[in-house]
Amino acid sequence: MRSSNLRWFVLSQALGYSVLSLLHLRHSLPALEQGRLFIDLDYGGDANRGIAILQFLTLGYLFAIYALTLQYWSRLNLTVRGVSWTAAAIGVLAWSALPANSTDLFTYVAFGRIAGVYGANPYLHRYAEFADSFSPYAAGSPSVPMPYGPVTLPLFMAAGVLSLRSVIGAIYALKFIWLLIHGANCWLIYNLLKSHRPNAALYGLFLFGFNPLLLLELVGNGHNDGLMILFVLGSLDAAQRKRSAVAVWLALVAALVKSPALVVWGAILVYLVRRREWRTVIQGVLGAAIVVLTLRWLLLSTPESQLALVDYVPFSNTSSVHHVLIAFVAWLSRVGQWPVAEADLLAMDRRIFSVLFFCFGVWRLTRVRDLESLVREVGVVWIGLMIGYAAMSYPWYVTWLVPLAALTESGALRRVITVYSFTVLSLYAFPAVVARGATQWMWATFRIGIAHILPLGFALRGRPDTH
Repeated sequence: MRSSNLRWFVLSQALGYSVLSLLHLRHSLPALEQGRLFIDLDYGGDANRGIAILQFLTLGYLFAIYALTLQYWSRLNLTVRGVSWTAAAIGVLAWSALPANSTDLFTYVAFGRIAGVYGANPYLHRYAEFADSFSPYAAGSPSVPMPYGPVTLPLFMAAGVLSLRSVIGAIYALKFIWLLIHGANCWLIYNLLKSHRPNAALYGLFLFGFNPLLLLELVGNGHNDGLMILFVLGSLDAAQRKRSAVAVWLALVAALVKSPALVVWGAILVYLVRRREWRTVIQGVLGAAIVVLTLRWLLLSTPESQLALVDYVPFSNTSSVHHVLIAFVAWLSRVGQWPVAEADLLAMDRRIFSVLFFCFGVWRLTRVRDLESLVREVGVVWIGLMIGYAAMSYPWYVTWLVPLAALTESGALRRVITVYSFTVLSLYAFPAVVARGATQWMWATFRIGIAHILPLGFALRGRPDTH
């Protein structure tokens, strides 16, 4: 029970994030000093297995402390002030780490440079069209249009302009914005809970603010998903305050960061239909239609740019359940003497599971009755999206679920999401083994099972939740 001592908790967390920062520095800095982009720590045969394993062990250590604190929460005597200052200190340590598992931050800067430096449309132009000193850092996306919504573009542009002076400075400036957004999200979580479940407010703040997956992916690796979470939480806060029109518009803005937030927008509309707020529903639908048509006219004039915005890709990655499924069906077709190309199988997979996921999403959203059921059903649909539909799956997608775990009254959903936020990091544990070798499919299936399937077992546990 030494976890009841806040000082012990701070020191143990500080140790873990300091080690994580050093590992990221060891992995990423040498390449950046040579003026080139590093290889993702979790990707490719050239991945450093030693650092990848040490990172996973460090994250396991951080999750053990996090889980222990949640387990014995009722015996602790933490205060809002103590938790807030601790979160700020740990957040700064996570911010100090260079990105290592993803080069998306450099991609953000590249898109920002297209718009802010060259005055071109990043949805229509690629960085391969521009040869400059930043080109080696844009190697992760030289020939793809921007897949993020226009709400992100002003921040990307600011970082792009700043990169003219210092690339590393631009990276840390953008990461600092994500750190501030994470703090704002913590504040929203606390206030949402304080207004109707005050006994769970501090618990929810801790569950969200100290989750190692969020600190790694949103603050350390610097993904922009925290911005989508900010508008989702703002939408829920507005709905709770009976400001229905604001809730609809904030949910739409969240979808203009990343398209999966359309699930939240749809859930808000269903909630308003249940409340018979027809005028707001009509305004929300018409407003969304106007926004979509305007964006299509101003920014998204080609089918390719429109498909990129909804994250459509003509391939799958080794972190997705569908990657293994398609490979298995391809193997069966060869054994059965009627071989089918994997590209054709992927196209078939997308058609089938698009219909299945749409039906699943509509079915779950029709179960929305109030704000609690709204939070629960959005969580269930997003889990279905990540496990049952997504052809491209990455650990930072699970960060969308963590605020819902903090807000929901469903103990089963909270357990699934909390466990999922740890098991998904197994995708970082065996990078080089999965990338090559005769046993790659065995390892891919094994880690996908741990990452995506194992958490579902915790939904079957019947232990009542007391928070």
